[in-house]
Amino acid sequence: MSVPLAPLEEPRTGVLETIQNYIKRGSPLSWGTLEAGLDAALHQSGEGIDDRKFLLENILVFMSRLSPSSPLLSSLSTRVEHFLIDFLYKDLPHPPATFLGSVATVKTADDQNVGLRGFAWREADGSFNNSVMPHLGAAHQPYARSVAAAHVSPPSTLPDPGLVFDMLLKRKKDVDHPTGLSALFFAFANLIIHSLFRTSRDNSSINDTSSYLDLSPLYGVDAKEQETVRKFAGTGMLYEDTFADRRLLGMPPATPALLVVFNRNHNFIAKRILEIDEQNKYSKDLFPNDETARKRQDDEIFNRARLVNCGAFMQVIMRDYVGCILHMIPDGNPWHLRPLDEIRDSTHEIAPRGEGNVCSVEFNLLYRWHATTSSKDEKWLDGVFREFGDGVSSDNMTEQQFYQAAGRAIVSQSSGPTKTWTFGGLTRDPNTGRFQDNDLAHVLQSATADMAQAFRARGIPAAFKVIEILGIKEARSWGVCSLNEFRKFLGLKPYKSFAEWNPDPEVHLVAERLYHDIENMELYVGMQAEEARPSRPGSGLASGYTMSRSILADAVALIRGDRFLTIEYTPHNLTSWGYQDCETTNDNGSLGGMLTKLLFRALPNHYTPNSIYAHFPFMVPAHTHETMKKWANWTDTPTSIKTYNWDPPRALERIIEINDAAAVATILSDTVRFATPYDSYLSILTQNHGFYFGAGDSARNQRNGALIERVLFTKEKIAQHASFYYDQTTTLLAEKSFMASGSTTRTVDVVREVINCLPLHWITNRVVGLSLKTVDNPTGRHTEQELFGYLAVIFSYIYFNIEPVNSWFLEQHSNKAIKILHAEISEKIRTTPSSIFGTVKNLISHAGSSDLTALHELLHEAHGVDDSQDIVYNILGIIVNSATNWSRAMTHVIEFYLDSPDKDVIIGLSRGKSTAETEAVLVGYVREALRLNPPVAGVLREVARGQTAIVQGQTLRQDTRVYVNLKAALKADSIDNAAEVHPQRGRIPALSFVPGAHSSLNEEFSERTMAQVLRAVFSRKNLRRANGTSGRLATFDTAFHGTLQPMYLDWKAAVTPWPLSLVLQYDA
Repeated sequence: MSVPLAPLEEPRTGVLETIQNYIKRGSPLSWGTLEAGLDAALHQSGEGIDDRKFLLENILVFMSRLSPSSPLLSSLSTRVEHFLIDFLYKDLPHPPATFLGSVATVKTADDQNVGLRGFAWREADGSFNNSVMPHLGAAHQPYARSVAAAHVSPPSTLPDPGLVFDMLLKRKKDVDHPTGLSALFFAFANLIIHSLFRTSRDNSSINDTSSYLDLSPLYGVDAKEQETVRKFAGTGMLYEDTFADRRLLGMPPATPALLVVFNRNHNFIAKRILEIDEQNKYSKDLFPNDETARKRQDDEIFNRARLVNCGAFMQVIMRDYVGCILHMIPDGNPWHLRPLDEIRDSTHEIAPRGEGNVCSVEFNLLYRWHATTSSKDEKWLDGVFREFGDGVSSDNMTEQQFYQAAGRAIVSQSSGPTKTWTFGGLTRDPNTGRFQDNDLAHVLQSATADMAQAFRARGIPAAFKVIEILGIKEARSWGVCSLNEFRKFLGLKPYKSFAEWNPDPEVHLVAERLYHDIENMELYVGMQAEEARPSRPGSGLASGYTMSRSILADAVALIRGDRFLTIEYTPHNLTSWGYQDCETTNDNGSLGGMLTKLLFRALPNHYTPNSIYAHFPFMVPAHTHETMKKWANWTDTPTSIKTYNWDPPRALERIIEINDAAAVATILSDTVRFATPYDSYLSILTQNHGFYFGAGDSARNQRNGALIERVLFTKEKIAQHASFYYDQTTTLLAEKSFMASGSTTRTVDVVREVINCLPLHWITNRVVGLSLKTVDNPTGRHTEQELFGYLAVIFSYIYFNIEPVNSWFLEQHSNKAIKILHAEISEKIRTTPSSIFGTVKNLISHAGSSDLTALHELLHEAHGVDDSQDIVYNILGIIVNSATNWSRAMTHVIEFYLDSPDKDVIIGLSRGKSTAETEAVLVGYVREALRLNPPVAGVLREVARGQTAIVQGQTLRQDTRVYVNLKAALKADSIDNAAEVHPQRGRIPALSFVPGAHSSLNEEFSERTMAQVLRAVFSRKNLRRANGTSGRLATFDTAFHGTLQPMYLDWKAAVTPWPLSLVLQYDA
């Protein structure tokens, strides 16, 4: 029988041997370890740990090199190891926050399956917001209780609710809101409140809406209610101007009017998602013979559009609404809370996000802000109750009379389907189902001008008496905590006396007689009659102290707890375009506000781009004017009083669509009666100096045009320019293309790296010596993409500035771009000899000195003075009009022929000898591509002052805007074989306007340079598109005044008029 041997005990390692081991293996610590540790300490909760400092590796080395035989060092190694394991475990959430796959089957009212619902979409009733506890916060679930009421206060000891209202709550006089908040602010608050609270009539402990900011008043609280507003037509759209919650019909008209704005925003989003079709999966014909497929497509688009719309709703809350609550907007401060951010605490723990929310009874009571009702809305409400309450005033009604009157009022506006509901006396268009824009705008703008009332004791209108009595009774039936118990729950100091609660003796002495002890003060009454905070930085709502503290906690909990506003708030779920559409920037004229965009989108003809009513709709303009006077003292505030239009908005005339080819030709040729509408934008940019190609019909511009034509666009010069474009295209194709290892295929982004860059090199080499960063000039001032961006935003501001939603951004950024380019050109003028001839010689190269002399002499004569500013702005006019819009037209030519049956013919012409004949044929192909694939679908014109015109049977008076459909003229029946490519076809008059917003650039120059670029590109061997989406333009067509206009997507999926990328391949 063998006896197991005991393991031999290793001898302890002495200090000397430990040191010898460190010499062999290296020290556990190094300067790199210390540097990495310091970086982690500073950045782990912020921007993140720099993994290139090798913190993890250094910790592993540290543990491995500590002597295992030393008890002290071994213990230290174990502690570090435990820390590392804990740290790594906390890298990931446990359990996971969301999942892939599906959780339910979508059914229609007739119980037909439509498709599987993904975790990435909201359920109609708010369920599955928390994937592990699917009913948390769902509709038709009980309210939560935040605070257990421990204070003994028998119902028999509490004062009568009617007496409480009369003594502590009833309004005695009007007091304007101290921050100047408008009635529209509190109309929007109604949307938030009714999104979160809908107490069941059958069981007051049940909340019939979800506990999330999911716009349930618009979309409904469950699938049955949701179906009342959806079209199910395959587009994901809602019925026009509808919403699902009848309760809002009993609100002042501004509240349902705001909900209509969100309805229109949803439909805009759904339409855009279908147009863009990022994943190339939707059917534009909407499956006419396949109802199941149509419903499946409709469901997906609807749900994605809802996510985007709720994202916009969240941004309005955080930027416009909370911005006013925190007094940031009144202070001109764009700072805002960011509750969506991923946060790690000092222990590397992930702060919870998207774990759900349940509204509590305490917060149900908190969000009753009747004291802020404006005097105008108070009169409106009292009138409604008198009308439907048999003449009984609201403050004299019994509870039964109140319910009857409210029911009659709502039913009178909603007796039929949702698409027939109305409010505030508005009527629907019988053809479109929409409310009249004029009426809707009047409601919203009147609410912006209407001053809300202040939070205070004795501030609630008498019209709310029954509602307040019911609220007090409901709070008692729920057994809610006292005011002091709620304050303790929030970590606030409890009140010790009624005088501390409200120092006004007329209030606190009455309250003491009613409640006897401050500990007996009810939560609801206590919050309503509590002393209000003063309006000051950090406190713009100026509500009671307890209420103010609670609101911020609830706002963060609501947004941070919503999975669809945090973890699932991604470009994948919202679409890339939808995700960026929810973004906003501080330099948008609204200090980052989001509601401005929605107002412009819903009512584009009813707010000017700089209207104070659009940019700060939650503040009364007169009050905003006073507060904005302080902004001038703060250099970091990008706006001022002069920037805005302070007048009440007036509706613009509707733009008339001109689709008849003959009428199009007449308007474009009649420059006396039909003017270009760009002068107002040019005057802002140029301070009324000359701008070549600016106001195309002015005498001064025509003189400028003739002068510059002589210098740059003679026959000889155009031939030189065409040759330059060919050579430069060849050079850029060689420089910017690349090959994979071992491959003979060259790949190039022909739009970004070639077409968009060509005019920039022409400008630099042939027009004005801007400092362009190139291979030959690596220290240049501007990269190609940077300079293209400057010119694109200037051109867009002047010629594409049609929609007010983009105008502020374009004006601000084009002004910056103009200043940069103006300074560079002016610097060249200052550094040349004082001779006026020397100035022009420095600016315009590769031209004979006699031509330069003639140009400047004639400019000098035309303006009457030697005005260097006019020279600068005319040069700016050349480079702005010859760059980005030329590139867009050229891109359309290349794109058109890549898949054309004429491609082989063009390749043959491009590879053959270049002659006048072959060039003429290529010019013909350029014209035909622009005719059949025009980058510009139409142009704006307006009837000139003092003029009238009869077009398409309509009499147009001065200032009437018309949208001229170029496509109609380019494909008119009068053109032989209009749908076919015929390069021998002559020049069509309307084609002159295709490269630009008006006939701005020399036609021969455009055609001949484009022909040479076409030749250079199509001469590449085996030219073809790259595989996948990169080989296609990121483009889509959208209706603009009845005409389909091509638009493009930039690198972040934002819509732009400029094509930015098209990857081609060819054999080396």
